[in-house]
This record gives sequence, structure tokens and C-alpha cells, in this order.
Amino acid sequence: MVRLGPSANAREVGRMSEGLRVGLLGCGGIARPHLRGWKALAGQAEVTAVADTDEDALAWVQTELPGVATYRDALELVDKADVDAIDICLPHHLHHSAVVAAASAGRHVLCEKPLCLDMDEAESIKKAVEGAGITMMCAHNQLQWPAVREAREIVESGRLGKPFFVRTLDCFRQRLRPGAPRSLSNWRADPEKAGGGELLDTGYHPTYRLLYLAPAPVVAVTALTARLYLTDMAAEDTANVLVSFSDGTTGNIVTSWGFALPSGNPAFQVVCEEGEVFGGATEIGVALPGFPPTTHPVERVETFMEEIKHFVRCVSEPTQPISGLDSGIDALRLILAAYRSAREGVTVRLEDPE
Repeated sequence: MVRLGPSANAREVGRMSEGLRVGLLGCGGIARPHLRGWKALAGQAEVTAVADTDEDALAWVQTELPGVATYRDALELVDKADVDAIDICLPHHLHHSAVVAAASAGRHVLCEKPLCLDMDEAESIKKAVEGAGITMMCAHNQLQWPAVREAREIVESGRLGKPFFVRTLDCFRQRLRPGAPRSLSNWRADPEKAGGGELLDTGYHPTYRLLYLAPAPVVAVTALTARLYLTDMAAEDTANVLVSFSDGTTGNIVTSWGFALPSGNPAFQVVCEEGEVFGGATEIGVALPGFPPTTHPVERVETFMEEIKHFVRCVSEPTQPISGLDSGIDALRLILAAYRSAREGVTVRLEDPE
């Protein structure tokens, strides 16, 4: 097993120079951009084993990676495959067991969002990861947007004064066949497997973006959820979340599977005392009082490729990922507080968000 911390020995460093060996758990839709990212790092990293219960999914991976070892059980791969790292692309309810097993086996971990389904699972993961001393990265791919990183630098520089308000959005309408049920057709339609609805799924993206751009910890959450378009689903397809931060800054998350991004709304916005910064995947802008906003394009990046490059770099150096374990826990805590707020009709203090 490769360990590149202060106690790494020469053999382990030599093994890393041959490339990181990766086990991919789950070969469904989200695994495809992950696999493109791993293939782009040929020579630095290689997916050598994959696991899925679906024979068709395994067959697809075998056409992409001839000779790759295949498993029908994810935990069997973790236990038996000769790999250094595990990339978790499983349904939400399987994340906890996979992360704990991988950490316990000494494997570094890249885990798709959400981290897990509740705070008990999050604490179990934290104990396993810290006890193993492995690199743990949450796959918060939109933190690879150049614009969101530049916006954080602008806010932290103080050029725009004290932050007052942070807003993030992620909205699109799910594509449904004419006459089809107003629901999803996979495990995401089952709250027991998904852990919730849209907010815990797509809504995770604007949640971790909000936390990345915010200047202070969250102290309170108030939320509304609704089924506006996917009316046959058991869970929400839309959420509107208000957030209070410890320094007095306020925030707002708007996320939906029922409607597209509202016209004129950037994917993120930070309003400060002396102006605002805003943008999205390909653009960033600044607005100063009394002047029209100015914008400029930023490089469009393949965020999954960038996050995988970042993960490999963090394992090999080693350094702390931009979206480490605490990032995933903080996003989950906020979302669970939002669900409780919507369910009970109360403002939830973050001391007790379950």
C-alpha cells in the first residue's frame, strides 16, 4: 500500500513513480467523466480494477479498459484488488460503507457527493479516515471552476470590503419522455437510497460552493422544499435555503430539477460593502457602486479531469485537497439542517441539525 507521508519508505515512493493504481466502485453514469479523467492521466494513474453489480456496466468499462479486473461486489474489490486508491461512484446509500472499508484497508479515497446520508455516518467516516492517515477527497468538481477560485481570492483580498451576502444556484429541468411519469427512473427516485431528493443530489453543488465562498461558519438555516415538476417523486425537486453565518453575513441557495437557471442569475454571487463579484463556469464579473458591471471570460475546464488531477497531486505530495473530508461534512450538515427546517417549519441552529 502506498503511503507518501513523512514515514514513506523508498519502496513506496518507487511504486508511486510507476503510477497510482485505482479501483473504481460503480460504473454508472457519473463513472464516465471520472474514467475520462483517469485515462487522461496515463502514466501517472491507472484504473486497474472496477466493480459493479450490473453486467452491462462492467462490459462497457471493459471496452474502455481492456484487461481491467472486474468485481461484482464493491467491498470485495477493496479487500482483494491490488490498488492504492478507491474512486467511489456508487449510489448515495453505499458511500459510507465504501469509504470506511477503503480507509480501513489503507486506500486513499475520492468519493462522489454526497459524502453519506447522516451525521452518524459522517462521524464514522471521519474516525476511519483519521485513524488510517489516508488522503480523503470529496468530489466537489465545481470548485475546479477558475471563476469560483478567482472570486474567493477577490473576496479574501478585501478589495470589495466586508461580505454581506452570498448566493449560489444550480437549476435545470429534468428531461422526461412525453407521457412518462413525472419522476426519475433510477435509484434517485427512492429516498431510502438517495437519502433525499434534489437538495442532497444536485443541490450539493451550490451548497459546497456557498461554503467555499462564505467568510465564516454557518450558524442557522431556514429552508423550503417543493415538488414543482417531478410531481410523482417521493422527495423534493426544488429547494430554497436561507443561511446565516457567524459574522452576520447571510446566504441563499436556490436549486431545482424543475426549472432552468432563472434569467439574469449567475451561478454564484458575493455582495460586499464596496461591490460584488459574480460568475459561473465560464465567466466572472465585478460590479462597483456607480459603475456598470464588468465581466471577462475564463477558461472552460473539464472539472472532473481537474479534480482527478488534483486528487493525484494531493496523494503524491501529499497536500490537503481543496475539498477534503471537512468540506463534505460541512455540506452534509447544512443540507440536513435544511431538510429539518423544511420538515418542521423552523429555523435550525447548526448545533443540532439532525
